[in-house]
Amino acid sequence: MPSLRTGRPARAAIAGAVVLATIGLTGCGSDGVMHRGSTALEYDGKSASASDLQTAAQQITKAIGSGTITASDVAGVLALEPQLTKLGKANGVVVSDDQVKATYPKVDFTPTALNAMRASTLGSELQNSGALTAATAQELLKDAKVTINPRYGTWVPGKGASAAPQPWISPKPSQQAPVPNGRPAE
Repeated sequence: MPSLRTGRPARAAIAGAVVLATIGLTGCGSDGVMHRGSTALEYDGKSASASDLQTAAQQITKAIGSGTITASDVAGVLALEPQLTKLGKANGVVVSDDQVKATYPKVDFTPTALNAMRASTLGSELQNSGALTAATAQELLKDAKVTINPRYGTWVPGKGASAAPQPWISPKPSQQAPVPNGRPAE
């Protein structure tokens, strides 16, 4: 399940698959994420800017002390936070902000980073308890209501996410011949 910590190879493989599968896009149309400038992620009535995700990634990387956490990793974990919280409550597994702060006392987390770390820790504890399996993770992905900026990937309904193409913005091909000197020929 989503985990921002390193170690535990089997769990890391599941965590990586779920994180990659959660990064999505529904930013098309006039009310999409792309049209609200700096918004990078919307989930469960909450939102995070690109700056929020980047700052959270830096703080989490500092907290865990190894590897590099990306803004996309943070977005993926946050995307499942509401479903993880519900699953945790249903199974008597709860992780508080104070628990996260006590585990990483040297980092003053922003709210976005703290929420991501809580969700990541909750996912790990749910895996350890047996409440979070691959089948359960698939259900969480199915139920996730997430809108993510296209630079973080594209959403495939029912399957999860695919990585963003590089570059993620490409010019629309023109059917007209190039105009000399920027002016139409007369």
